[in-house]
Amino acid sequence: MRWIFLFVIAALPAVVHAQNIYVQEHNLTYYLDENDFFVEEKVIFRNIVETSLFDGDIYLVRGNARDIKLNGQIYTGEPSKIKLSLKIWAKEGTHANLTYRRSDMLYERDSTKLFEGLALGKYPWLVHKTNIKFISPKNSQFGSFSPKVDKIRERDNEILFYSTSIFENISAIQDGFPVRIEYANFKELALQEIAASKTLIGEAAYAALDANATIQNAQSYDANLTAAAASCTRSAQLLQDARAQLQLAEAKYSSKEYSESLKSAKGAEGHARGALREAEKAKNLGNFEMQAALQRRIARIESNLTQQAQLPKNLTLLPEAGKAEEEGINYTLALIALAFLFGVLVIVKARQAEIKSSVQEFRSIDELKRKRFLGFERKVEAVKKSTEIAAEIRRLDKEKEKLKLGIENLRKKKVANEVTKKAFESERKELEEKIREIDSNVDALQKELRKLKKGKK
Repeated sequence: MRWIFLFVIAALPAVVHAQNIYVQEHNLTYYLDENDFFVEEKVIFRNIVETSLFDGDIYLVRGNARDIKLNGQIYTGEPSKIKLSLKIWAKEGTHANLTYRRSDMLYERDSTKLFEGLALGKYPWLVHKTNIKFISPKNSQFGSFSPKVDKIRERDNEILFYSTSIFENISAIQDGFPVRIEYANFKELALQEIAASKTLIGEAAYAALDANATIQNAQSYDANLTAAAASCTRSAQLLQDARAQLQLAEAKYSSKEYSESLKSAKGAEGHARGALREAEKAKNLGNFEMQAALQRRIARIESNLTQQAQLPKNLTLLPEAGKAEEEGINYTLALIALAFLFGVLVIVKARQAEIKSSVQEFRSIDELKRKRFLGFERKVEAVKKSTEIAAEIRRLDKEKEKLKLGIENLRKKKVANEVTKKAFESERKELEEKIREIDSNVDALQKELRKLKKGKK
């Protein structure tokens, strides 16, 4: 095997073995952490020339390495370029043991850590064999990583172990063995994301029902609802996709595939946000088209009233004509009342009001305009107040959901050590107190709403 290795060396460009040494074996262990990583290296150098002594200095580049120890001694030289003074007799070798901390190959993205760079390093000598081990922090898991290799689980840590030689993967060794490894507490992150997506899916489902009710109500006004219906359909499809992704996230979590569970939960949240946007769009379009349809009706009615007002005031109507006039006026009042309710209440679930009014026969429109219907006004005020209460309950429900999300985000910060335990408990109690206050207000409003619906003052 040795003569084959020497033949490979001889076939490589001169720069590869310009220093007349090669690395027989290079073992590295990376202990990954939250903000940096600790490295242990064990290197066996050998003299490639069997007839002369190698006596010289070589340099290892280790980025922003600190707390460096070389062969058990604190290294006091230049940290970015570690100097090794070697003296290797012919046919012999020497060992170099190196430990340090560094962080320059570590990045962060959405609470996920990313280690990316050359695990071995590029040098003008050749490495015969290498063993590289990556150990995750306690209670963290690896996400996506390359090159691909089987994961090993040991208690609270996961391990990636790479072993290769010049005969198995010469290109990776020559390139410095580039790696890309994601890691995080995916178990905790997935659980938080699943909870957040469930909340958002619930909000999107409510918004979809609300939009559908608005569209159904608007149909009775001959409104153009093509665009609103299309948005409602898209919302329903996105909501279905969100639920499917959530189901997949929960299945992955149960099978301990935490990083995949997190991806699916984020997918569920993204679909739910899209469903919520489309539902709100559908509702707005439905309300707009219904208002436009009502305005067109009112414009036609006002035109008819103007024509009727032009009749002579002393003109006596025939009985049949008077009856038709009364029916037209009653119909006019009903439509104006509906328009008034829409403008004041910004209808969520409008219902066509059935208004019964007794109107005596008047011989002029001026007398009709002076007539007041106090019973009708009381009904309008009751409906207006009920709608205002319902709107306030909806606002408080949304505020409550924001506070719940605030608690979830606070938990994420605690997991990421962005807040202390004391600060976490204090802020959590404050948010929970606000939620209890909202629940109390909602209960009081619901009681008042029930009284109004029963006709009580």
